[in-house]
Amino acid sequence: MVHHVGMKASLRFAALCAVAGLLPLFQVRAEELTLHTRRAGEEKVVKWDAKKTAIVICDMWNEHWCKGATERVAEMAPRMNEVVKKARAEGVFIIHAPSETMKFYEGTPARKRAQAAPHVTPKVALQHWCKIDLTKESALPIDDSDGGCDDVPQ
Repeated sequence: MVHHVGMKASLRFAALCAVAGLLPLFQVRAEELTLHTRRAGEEKVVKWDAKKTAIVICDMWNEHWCKGATERVAEMAPRMNEVVKKARAEGVFIIHAPSETMKFYEGTPARKRAQAAPHVTPKVALQHWCKIDLTKESALPIDDSDGGCDDVPQ
């Protein structure tokens, strides 16, 4: 169950929601976000201050080297876009976190805004890459040992 513990928890949960496709469950009212959560049949309402909340969008691309990944992103993007537009209008800070493409965004207004954002020190230091801890997380729905592409043939 998610409990309000500030910006760091909001970031973590928003990223999880993006992956799980749950972002459309946000209901935005004035400066408060209301999220209806559900876990193992138990439902709970969580409220966050919109001005202290961020949504982190990781690796959303218009095309990926893996056709299946491109298709999955194309299915998620319209739904996510609706939520992000609504959240942005209420003051939620939207962070796009593309991988291996930062040179492309160098000097753009969006990149400058991201660089000017307040720094937050996480309780656990950020790492460049973290393997899935199967004692705490579910396995991926695909075998990613080959880079994560599920195309047949690849």
